[in-house]
Amino acid sequence: MFRIATLILSITLLLAGSGQSLHAENIFQKIARIGASPAKLKADSISAANESGKKAKKHKKNKADITTDPFELSLDENLVVPPVNDKLKPVIVGYMNEVAKKLAQRKVARIETMRSGEVIVATINTNLLFAPNDTVLRSTAQEILSPYRSLLSRGMYKFILTCHTDDTGSVPYTDRLSEARVNAVDAWLSRNIPADVVLVPYALGASEPLYPNDSQSHRAANRRIEIFIVPTETLVDFAKSGKLNSDFH
Repeated sequence: MFRIATLILSITLLLAGSGQSLHAENIFQKIARIGASPAKLKADSISAANESGKKAKKHKKNKADITTDPFELSLDENLVVPPVNDKLKPVIVGYMNEVAKKLAQRKVARIETMRSGEVIVATINTNLLFAPNDTVLRSTAQEILSPYRSLLSRGMYKFILTCHTDDTGSVPYTDRLSEARVNAVDAWLSRNIPADVVLVPYALGASEPLYPNDSQSHRAANRRIEIFIVPTETLVDFAKSGKLNSDFH
């Protein structure tokens, strides 16, 4: 019995040693084959694990309602959220049209609507807000932007900001310029407003011109800030309860 136990133990140790040797041989064969260091192999393993974790997290997130975080949505996605019930459309469109008319009376921005009248688009030439190539708001910008801050403070709208430039300068330059400018407008509008109000900025550089950048007037028109005023669930709830009226303008 003792001999049998000794034989089994010897075979076990032999197999274990053989397996360990084969494992080590495979690692160094891989290093020789791909010309990588052990540290590089470790980094690759960590990277693969992280990537797997990201995919898992993303997959889990797709199951949730991503519309609850507007800062993770694209511009187009943000402009259609939240949707408006067909039954409430006439009420909300009528209300938003009244807001648009009041903004248009100031004759500073071009006021339009989209999404069948549910969303207001105010386009302001950046020359009115910034000096050429500057990212600090002019002293006169406050008067131009004040009506929008007043609307935002009501808590019934989601504001989407976009900043566009002409194509003067390199792409990195126009991207940085539009980012700094949209952040400046964002910071001014969000000052002293409720914390739960949503204001989402997008810096679009020279990627979406209104006109070809082939003349001074066209380039001037392409330099613009767009403010999209989107009704929120709060506004929709007021419409449902019949409490949406001119007092909220």
